[in-house]
Parts: sequence; structure tokens; C-alpha cells
Amino acid sequence: MSLGKAVYCIDSSSLIACRRVYPIDVFPGLWQNLSDLIADGRLISPEEVWHEIDQGTDELTDWARTHQGLFVPPDQTQIAFVAQIAQDYSLATQPTIAELRADPWVVALAQARYCTVVSEEGGISQPIPKIPQMCARYSLPHTKIVQLMKAEGWTFS
Repeated sequence: MSLGKAVYCIDSSSLIACRRVYPIDVFPGLWQNLSDLIADGRLISPEEVWHEIDQGTDELTDWARTHQGLFVPPDQTQIAFVAQIAQDYSLATQPTIAELRADPWVVALAQARYCTVVSEEGGISQPIPKIPQMCARYSLPHTKIVQLMKAEGWTFS
């Protein structure tokens, strides 16, 4: 990993939006740049994002299968933080935290690894919070995929 460079924790919403707007076969340079970030340890995502993507049958699923280094298994720190999120948002009454999708896990991984969260979500939702709402509550930086591209100085012609 490059010292002093941002590390990003990406949600499935950004990967799915990226695939829709910038298809892999039309924008190979973008997808190579994402692959390079993964190889450098600067782009990570919780395993739960893989579980969401793996339900698909498109080129994103194929791409993700060849980039398993992107996906980080949960550890005790993340598990404890997801429990804190559940408590803070009164989610403890939900049947299982798994039903909440990957969102709390994205936030927990970003908190544990000091990352910028990348998602396409916006707005506020109760009782199940959206990623930007959780990022604001826990003072985590949040951005969208196009801002990641700008921050990294990527251009495509």
C-alpha cells in the first residue's frame, strides 16, 4: 500500500453504478485502475458486498470473481462496530443483521481501516440508515465513485 494515499471502502452501489455507466468492455482503463487500487491495497470492501454482487450473472460478477482480494472478511473490530451501529439505530430488534445488507459492514470496515467510504447512496432513511447517514454520525469521509476518479486524477479519452 502507498503511504499517504487514500484507502477506499466501496459499497456494491458504486460498483453496480460504475458497471451501468462505465461498462467493463467499453471503459477497460477505468476497471484496470480499480484493479490497480485493489492490488495496492487501496480499494477494499467487506465480504458482504461480495454476497450482494455474487447474486448477479453479469460482467460485474465475473470481474468481482477475479478480484477476490477486494473483499475483506469480518473481524472482531468490525463485528463489534456493526453491533454498535445496530444499537445506535435501534436495529437490535431486527431479526438478523444480515437482513440489513452490506451497508453497516461497509461502514464498520471503513471505520476499522480508516477509509473513505464510496457509495452512490444519498439521503436519510429510518429506521434502517443509509451509508451517508452512518458516515456522518461516525465522522467517516464519504464520496461517490466519480469523486474517487477525480481524487485519483484519472482521465479517460
